[in-house]
Amino acid sequence: MRPALLALLLAPLPTLAAPPETDVKMLRVSGEGVAGASVVRVERDTGRGGVAVAVVDGARSRLFLRRAQTEPETVVYEARLDARSGLTVTRRSQGPLLLEAGSFSLRVHEGDLGLRTVRCWIGSFASRIEPRLLAAAADVRALKSWAKQDLLEDSLLPLRILWLADEDAPVPGGAVKMEEGKFSGRPWDDLTRAAMDALGKP
Repeated sequence: MRPALLALLLAPLPTLAAPPETDVKMLRVSGEGVAGASVVRVERDTGRGGVAVAVVDGARSRLFLRRAQTEPETVVYEARLDARSGLTVTRRSQGPLLLEAGSFSLRVHEGDLGLRTVRCWIGSFASRIEPRLLAAAADVRALKSWAKQDLLEDSLLPLRILWLADEDAPVPGGAVKMEEGKFSGRPWDDLTRAAMDALGKP
């Protein structure tokens, strides 16, 4: 056997990096006389910061929420319906929040979000966004208040900002039932695929 071939055979095999693990959580929220929700949330540690996607199944559309650390001390949040463009919020360790929707952008300091003037700016800005996204934000706030739990807390920043445009969404009454588990079938399999696709995008 030639020495070069022998050296190749005896050389250690390269170590293959294991694929990052993905954490999948499923939540079913229901109650008497009200529309519930099916939620799938997936999260993956990319080594430079985690990426998380939550998909909320609605009667007519799906709400996608994505949070990703794009660089040190910078987190980008997205909220959209189906394949439409939505609202992107960039939060850095210092400086204002950057809100982007289509060709519009707005910079707001997070500590000023409750000010009346800033709320007017956000209301004007929100009116240029897909109107159904505003309705979806109000629905999620009502759902969160109804369930009395911090659902999807770390992904809700864009929706919290949109809530400022309309704080009068009604909260459902009655008992709420929340189930966590590993569900399968419709709509869970499809929701999981959609969440994984959104998780893997650049």
